[in-house]
Amino acid sequence: GEREGRGWRFLKYGLVGAPAKDIVLLFVAVTIFRLATIVAVPITPSIIKSRFQHSMCPNITAAHSPEPAAVGAGGATSSAGYQVQAAKDSSSGIVGAAVAPAAGYLSDRWGRRPVLIAASAAAALPFLALAATCDTAWFVPLSVLFGTPSDVAMGVASSAFVADVTPKAQRAERYGYMLLTVTVGVFLGVPLGGYLAHELQESDSGVLFRLFAAASLLPVLFTALFL
Repeated sequence: GEREGRGWRFLKYGLVGAPAKDIVLLFVAVTIFRLATIVAVPITPSIIKSRFQHSMCPNITAAHSPEPAAVGAGGATSSAGYQVQAAKDSSSGIVGAAVAPAAGYLSDRWGRRPVLIAASAAAALPFLALAATCDTAWFVPLSVLFGTPSDVAMGVASSAFVADVTPKAQRAERYGYMLLTVTVGVFLGVPLGGYLAHELQESDSGVLFRLFAAASLLPVLFTALFL
């Protein structure tokens, strides 16, 4: 009855309880998403250089290849980290290209809100795994499978959302506003991530990873509740 009606409206519209009429909440949701994913960018190269099956907690640098003593003595660093980074970026591009048309199809079939929630949740998986394991062996493949694809899906669904709620004459302007989410994410997320990495990567990286995981859940909650 009425309770079921309220439950259905929450699933469909969140706490707002009605279809969106502008992009204000979408702008906030995507900005939070950008911040939550970009904040980890300054520390990602250090994570990638860590050896698989070696705990990065409490000191990320201690898990790098080669052994910390060799690095401290001026020894040559291994190229393994660069190879992993290259493989990760290339694979992410391929997976992202495959996800884009699927995200558009599902966005049309299921609606924008479910795809936006799913994209936010997918982006959180690599950081949750990192917080749980302190191991790059989980972070790298999950980033390939869910990190970049989630960003692609977010872009596709948010663009469709803008088209749904904006008159044709104003769409270009609204798309411009949505591009600002990347700028805001970089402007705020990179300095914050750099500061946290500087303070914690060699003393308590477990706390750093848990902060990233908590931040990654914020866009999921906001999107599910308010968008």
